Amino acid sequence: MKQPSELLHIEDEYAAWCFDQACMFFGGTVEADMEAVEGQTAALRKGNALNVLRRYLGEPEKFRDIRSIGKFQEQERPEPPFKRE
Repeated sequence: MKQPSELLHIEDEYAAWCFDQACMFFGGTVEADMEAVEGQTAALRKGNALNVLRRYLGEPEKFRDIRSIGKFQEQERPEPPFKRE
């Protein structure tokens, strides 16, 4: 197993150490947040954990809690940009 600094070929020893420490801190933070998710089933917990990871990576959430679907269906929908006949 290689250190993150080895994968990026960082030659300066101090810079490599700092980068490895930052990666370890970031990874530990993400991992702790992923383990802290709640859900009634294993599949729901897994989806919520993946959403946490996606948020840290700046990606949109892919898995959503199906219990929240009914809350959003009653909202007003905007009119389409064309006339309906």
